[in-house]
Amino acid sequence: MFGFEIIIILVVLLLFFGLPVVIRAVDYPVALRFQQSRREDLSTDKAAYFQKQESVLTQSGFHRGPAFSIQDMGVINHSEIYADSQGNIATLALLTDQTETVHKSYLEFMTAYEPGPFLVTKSSAGLEMFYDPPGIITVSYYRITDIPSLLKYHERHRRDIEQKGHKARLIPTDQLLHIQEEIQSRLLKYQEERGILRYNEANGRLKGTMRLGLSLISHQLSLTPFGLPLSAKLVSFICGLACIILINLWSAMHIAPASTNGFFDLVVYALVFLGCGLIHGLFFRRKIVAWAVFIGLIPALFLVLTDANGAGLSKNSADYFMIYVASAFLGSRLRTFREMEGGVENLLYPGLIVCVIMIMFCIGNR
Repeated sequence: MFGFEIIIILVVLLLFFGLPVVIRAVDYPVALRFQQSRREDLSTDKAAYFQKQESVLTQSGFHRGPAFSIQDMGVINHSEIYADSQGNIATLALLTDQTETVHKSYLEFMTAYEPGPFLVTKSSAGLEMFYDPPGIITVSYYRITDIPSLLKYHERHRRDIEQKGHKARLIPTDQLLHIQEEIQSRLLKYQEERGILRYNEANGRLKGTMRLGLSLISHQLSLTPFGLPLSAKLVSFICGLACIILINLWSAMHIAPASTNGFFDLVVYALVFLGCGLIHGLFFRRKIVAWAVFIGLIPALFLVLTDANGAGLSKNSADYFMIYVASAFLGSRLRTFREMEGGVENLLYPGLIVCVIMIMFCIGNR
């Protein structure tokens, strides 16, 4: 019965160590300063990166617009804006640290509606923590920087908005930079109004507050994000129900005394939760943690309430819950692996988490 203890430890570490680290790391200038830049001034490898990405965007019907950098962000950055004839605006960015040894790419697609909101579909290198200002809908996909994939998701979200009667409007090329600056400034200003960011007199910059930590938690546990397909929600409940059905089937078929094969029972239950969680995750490209936590609680609580077969298996319900959430997280990464920036590390640590939990489970219950 290690699961409950580990959950308590993780919660304590998150609240007293993880969140303070994240909050201290958030640092923005009071006002964003956009400065036009040129690809010709970039290093050879950076210029080659943008040239390669531009060719992909061109094949999708985009034409190149202005380029810019944001000053005083603490990282070296260069961004380029592209637009197509359907009202889509693409922003491609490359961020590097001051030593220019660590590179991170960023991609977003935006569409303006009148009347209606701005829709922004973007890649995200970290956890969601900011609130959307009124009139802006943001959909984030973790580290998905594959242009065709993210554009496909953006088009899907566009259809959801346009079914409500909103019509996309075209932004003239000479206004693309102004629109981007307006959106980013509104986003930052709104966080300050909500108390997510506050002005720090010591360095004259905007820093994170404790409300930012609460915002981060609420974003991760939100079950109703915009654009989540109905099929994914249905699969979630089917996986939770499948856990319960398989538990009942095993209880009905297996009537030997628990003392003779109790460990085998434990392993079977663990594999049921692992398999259902993995299938659950395969249908989610985003927001998997919130849905895995919610659905994983259903069969775990079922074990507590029924104590299947009278074998005392309910005492491991927290363990099974952790197995479900971890395997669902791995399944989600398997779904998006080919679209994500980076390599095998995107699968390595989710897979290691599942393996470590299963090994500790077996050792603790043997």
